[in-house]
Amino acid sequence: MESELSVREELQGLEELQELDTKLQKLTGELEALPSQLVELETDLDANKVLLQKAQALVEKSQKDQRESEEALATLREQLVKYKVQLMEVKTNKEYQAVLKEISLTEQGISTTEDNILELMLDADDILQESKQFEMEFHEKNREVQGRIQAAQNSADDAEKLLEKSKESRLELVTTVSPESLSHYERISKARGGLGLAKIMDGSCQGCNVRLRPQLVAEIRAAIRIGVCEKCQRFLYFETLET
Repeated sequence: MESELSVREELQGLEELQELDTKLQKLTGELEALPSQLVELETDLDANKVLLQKAQALVEKSQKDQRESEEALATLREQLVKYKVQLMEVKTNKEYQAVLKEISLTEQGISTTEDNILELMLDADDILQESKQFEMEFHEKNREVQGRIQAAQNSADDAEKLLEKSKESRLELVTTVSPESLSHYERISKARGGLGLAKIMDGSCQGCNVRLRPQLVAEIRAAIRIGVCEKCQRFLYFETLET
């Protein structure tokens, strides 16, 4: 009876060890993935910032175009005044007609420039509204991403603490397993994706699906010895140990 309890206790220790190692593996994976997650979030934020900068650049260009058009309009109006003064000073019909032509061209230029300014003003309103929308979306996205970054960092801090605690628990847990079993478990676990144990279900190893010898299954069920799958070399166990 003492041997049976020893087998059951050791197998229980191995099951708990695998459960803890699975948790450790998950925590380690989460911590390793954090830098790339943060880079992805920062990239998302930068892309959002680029959209805002483009919208702001459109506003600046619109304002610049409007200023240049208004300056051109002022220049044309000054020229028109000069031509009208000049018209009063000409002495020949030929000069008179020439100045009239310049006045006509200048007036056409003024009309075209005024239309252009009006169009720019209408476009500027749309561009400004679009820019404000981009700015609002940027700040909203910025808050969202910053929140996700903070959450990821908080999760990392929690994972670090849990990882350290789990490592301490593992040091205590390995003492419940014999050195030979522990060595075999760690070797197979490393080679089999972190799983050094496999359940027995319907007479088969659930790690590699091989059919097990009935005698081996019976010995494991009776806790006569700790059994190993002959194919994948994982320790075998029943999900609920029979008493």
